[in-house]
Amino acid sequence: MLRRIDWKKLLVIPIIIGLALLILPNLRLVSVENIVASTSTYLPVAMLSFLFFFSVKPIIIFLPITVLYISAGIVFPPVWAYVITYIGVVLTLSIGYYNGKGLGEDKVESLTRKYPKIERFIEKRRENSNYLCFFSRLIPFPVDIFSMVLGAIKVPFIKYLILSILGLTPKLILFVLSGITIGRI
Repeated sequence: MLRRIDWKKLLVIPIIIGLALLILPNLRLVSVENIVASTSTYLPVAMLSFLFFFSVKPIIIFLPITVLYISAGIVFPPVWAYVITYIGVVLTLSIGYYNGKGLGEDKVESLTRKYPKIERFIEKRRENSNYLCFFSRLIPFPVDIFSMVLGAIKVPFIKYLILSILGLTPKLILFVLSGITIGRI
């Protein structure tokens, strides 16, 4: 019997592949200097650019989120830097979570097998999702892998989002402040 085709998923695949083909060859060019240099001086366009960067971050797992934090601190006035960064973090966390939820637990587990330290950390704390949501953000592992795992194991979204933001806040404040300081020099 033919299964019903999910057209939404079918349309997302070419978009993701297209973005990957556009961005992956230029990934080595992603740096604070290049992001700052390519950002418009017109505030609304700069904001949209940063939100775009935060949106593609969960697709390109190896794009360091700290680069985005520092760049936002350099480009925007202090209050706007934090506002844009928090909105961007919510986008990144949400997209990563729903990517994991869509992929399912089996696919995400096969991804985490490539990272033995992450796999051990998750297995030891799987029963305590609060701990996993919060403390996985404090350790220096890719944000997106944990987002996918937490989505795949079906942690409730609001709980995941709040605890993840709380866990990311210390690093976010520190790196945005670093960017603000660099921008004043």
